[in-house]
Amino acid sequence: MLDGILSVFQAIYNLGPILMVPAIMLLLGLVFGIGLKGSIRAALLTGIGFVGIYLILDYFLSSVGNVGMALSERFGGATTFFDVGWSAFAAIGWASNIGMIFIPIGIITNLILLGLGLTKVLSVNIWDYWESIIAGVIIQTLTGSFALGVVFATLVHLINLKVGDLTQYLMHDYFGFEGIASYAAGYAEWGLIGKPIVWLFDRIPGLKKAKITPEELTKKYGIFGEPIFIGAVIGLAMGLLSGGTFSDSLNLAMKLAAVMYIQPKMISILMEGLVPISEGAQKFLETKAPGRDLFIGLDPAIGTGNAPLWR
Repeated sequence: MLDGILSVFQAIYNLGPILMVPAIMLLLGLVFGIGLKGSIRAALLTGIGFVGIYLILDYFLSSVGNVGMALSERFGGATTFFDVGWSAFAAIGWASNIGMIFIPIGIITNLILLGLGLTKVLSVNIWDYWESIIAGVIIQTLTGSFALGVVFATLVHLINLKVGDLTQYLMHDYFGFEGIASYAAGYAEWGLIGKPIVWLFDRIPGLKKAKITPEELTKKYGIFGEPIFIGAVIGLAMGLLSGGTFSDSLNLAMKLAAVMYIQPKMISILMEGLVPISEGAQKFLETKAPGRDLFIGLDPAIGTGNAPLWR
């Protein structure tokens, strides 16, 4: 019986992030009553958006990775350790004995908190459960207790949901995402850390009224303030400072300019799929639970279409 249940969750995990989120979106669309055609379209657009986002991120990282290492070596910043990236930790987490069993724990915990009104976030970002899982794996390794590992993983999961509640206004006010929250350990939490920093900056003369946004820079400096131009300049500077040829540096400049321009387009495709689901969720709640809000919890990668994040 247990083996059968775990095999189901193993199949879900095997879908990977590119297929897992669209599959859940399809299911949510049907539950929220937007119809089969609308649900399929929303799921496909969501998947296409995520494919585009990850393609651009991989392209960006592959373009600047070697240049970053060259800069470190040239200016004395080379270190003993190498950052293997999130994918290695995700693989470790999902391969652990906590991995598969945490999928039902995470989903049930989320639904219970929603039912009790203790969170407004419905995380469809099941793939990123790995962050809670890896925290549990660390505790299990340190204590030798599987139970403590599961408990700690659940605690991190609960924190993620609550941080998603507390930072949801940023997803709306800053990024313009309707009905969307951020769910991922180590990312959304920076929204909370940023609040006291903003409070401090607002009390420094001159900074409170300063407007250093892509829109303001473009308005003031024209093409020289646009993200594509700034991306090209940064790429050229990185290439030259790393010791690359002028031709290679121009190549990097063009790549970074392309990333700055294309990534927001991918986000718009993703949001075209998410908006009907979000609207359907709100209508569903108006009928079933008037006065309640529901936010779809997603990977913070959807915010990478915001130009200042690439600078």
